[in-house]
Amino acid sequence: MDQRQKTELIHGLEACQVNFRYSTDKHGEVSQAEFSLWESQLEDRTATEIRQGFEIHIKNCSFFPTVSDIRNAHTKFPSRRWVDQDQKAIAYEPQHNGGMPEDA
Repeated sequence: MDQRQKTELIHGLEACQVNFRYSTDKHGEVSQAEFSLWESQLEDRTATEIRQGFEIHIKNCSFFPTVSDIRNAHTKFPSRRWVDQDQKAIAYEPQHNGGMPEDA
């Protein structure tokens, strides 16, 4: 896993520890052994995919993620399209299906 991938993994797990505080209060923070598992299981994903997986999970779920949740976030929530811009930034492009206008 390169440094960009590791950085996104660390940021994602830290965000989850804050967002899902009840889970970390009950079960503790991510241990070194758990981090090593995350690292080995996500090494085939780009830094962008790791970041986007955590973003999708935090926006759509109410529980601390598993490796599988992050790996499969884009298939679990297919309306969240991945838009890769030179592997530097990723943006969520919502699909407007009626309802409240975007400029409201």
